[in-house]
This record gives sequence, structure tokens and C-alpha cells, in this order.
Amino acid sequence: MAANSGYSPAPASPGRSLSPLAAAFRVLLYPEDTFRRLPSRLPFLWPGLIQTALYLLISLVAAGPTLHITRAMVQNTPHFSPAMLPFVTTMASVALFAAPFLKWASWAVVALAYYLFGFFLCPGENRFGSWYSVAVLASFPGVLAGAAGAALLHLLPQAQLVSLFLRKINPLVFLSAAAFLPSPLRSSGLGLFLGQVTPFLIWYLALASVGYAVTGRVSLGKAAAVVAGLWLLEAAAGAGLGALGAAAGGGAVLG
Repeated sequence: MAANSGYSPAPASPGRSLSPLAAAFRVLLYPEDTFRRLPSRLPFLWPGLIQTALYLLISLVAAGPTLHITRAMVQNTPHFSPAMLPFVTTMASVALFAAPFLKWASWAVVALAYYLFGFFLCPGENRFGSWYSVAVLASFPGVLAGAAGAALLHLLPQAQLVSLFLRKINPLVFLSAAAFLPSPLRSSGLGLFLGQVTPFLIWYLALASVGYAVTGRVSLGKAAAVVAGLWLLEAAAGAGLGALGAAAGGGAVLG
């Protein structure tokens, strides 16, 4: 491989392509080989459907504690009325089970960002469908993060969970860089930012960087700069909005 060719894949060969199902599971441990051998026809479809099914299962597991926490939070609001509970719990349930399907839209946003950067970095390899496949396959660690979050909803005391959500803090904070901060700082902008830095995020960034490098035929360094830069923008914006919400005293289980 030439020094300036990045992760340029070998010539396509039908016999070397992976099945979509194989790609969905191999990408977690063998990302470079997986992205080199994606099938040419809708490689994102089965991986996306598998993630949707897994996220729906996670939502089912998380539904009980999520609704309990939602009720407790509503009952602690200054203007609580029992008539609010049916509406709030219904909306929480809808949001919980709609989220897996909204992933398809979030993957499209990521793919669009990759596509726009592709005009400058890899114009000859710039195809939206290819970037969509990268966005879908690289996001599999998020399923593991969701499973861990659902487990924590069952393991942590309800009072502690209510306190976390009122301060816009994800229970995964205990697996993140924010775990090293004093508890009062975890709802600050810095705490909310570091709360997103988990092993699952690092895994995602690594997969997305390799996927971008292979698909765009650019160096891994350039690919990592694009992927990490986009995440930093998203994380900084999310932390800032979360800190404002926590300062205002608001919160939502699914926020």
C-alpha cells in the first residue's frame, strides 16, 4: 500500500464480499476487513434492522423503571396534578419506543456530514449511500451502551436515578470520565461533556474513523479528525444545552 493512499481497499470482488448479517457482527472486532468487504447492494439495511430490533428490546427492558422515574419526577414538580400523570407517562412510553426508529434519521444526519466533508477530502469516493453504511455499522457500540444503561436503571436506587435525571445526567456517568469528578460538578457543562466519554464512545469513534478511512480512501488520521471533530461539536452543544436545562431545574428521563 502506498504511503499516501490511506485505507484504499483492494479491488472489489464478489467472492470476497461479506453478507450483510456477517458485516453487522464482524464490524465490532474487525472493522477494517468489514468495511473493505461490504456487499454492494444496501449494505446498511440488515445492520440497521438488527440495531432497531435490539434497541426495541432494550426499550422494553427499560420501560418499567423509566415510567416509575417519570412518575416520581412529575410528582416532585411544583405544580403537580394527578391529572398530569396519564399524559406524561404516555408521552414517555411513545418517546421510549419511537427512539429506535429515529436512529435511521440520526444516521442520515451523520452520513450527510461525512458527505459534505467528502467534497474536500475524497471527491472521487463521495457517495451518500456509502457514508450511510459507515454511520450505521459504526454505531453498534451504542447498542451495548443502551444495554448497559437499561441494566443501570434496574440496579440503581430510584431516588438516585431521579436525582440524576433531574440534573440531566445519564446513568452511564458511572462508566464515563465524569465519574472522576466530584458529584456536584457532574451536572456542570464540563461534567455533562465528560459524561459522554465512555468506552462505548471510544469504540464508536474508532469504528467510524476506520470506516471513513476505508470508504473515502483517505488516511486514518484525516478520517479520525473528521469523526472526532463532528462528535466534539455535537457533544459541546449537548453539554451546553444540558447545563442550561439543569440550571433551570428542568429534566426528563428521556432527555
